[in-house]
Amino acid sequence: IMRIGADYKISKKVFIAAEAQKDIDHKIIFKSGLEYHVIEAIFLRAGISTNPVLNTFGFGLNLKNIQLDVAASYHQVLGFSPQVSLTYNFNKQSKPMPEAK
Repeated sequence: IMRIGADYKISKKVFIAAEAQKDIDHKIIFKSGLEYHVIEAIFLRAGISTNPVLNTFGFGLNLKNIQLDVAASYHQVLGFSPQVSLTYNFNKQSKPMPEAK
């Protein structure tokens, strides 16, 4: 499989990405996505791909060391496919404590 992609941060709140993927045995697949940073902890996401046409949407929630991502994709034959991810980051640093004087 060969892939090429690019992303662009339009503003502090909007991020877009695009990718082309080619498998020797299949037609080329184009994918694109958009992420909107609603507030500090909430992200809304949407995407689309070709061959077959697949629509995706979801949201992300970041609370300190915990990240929750919920998404779903819709395929015209298979219907909805929900997905959930819960991540805990052990290494994420909080604000450093001030030095004692």
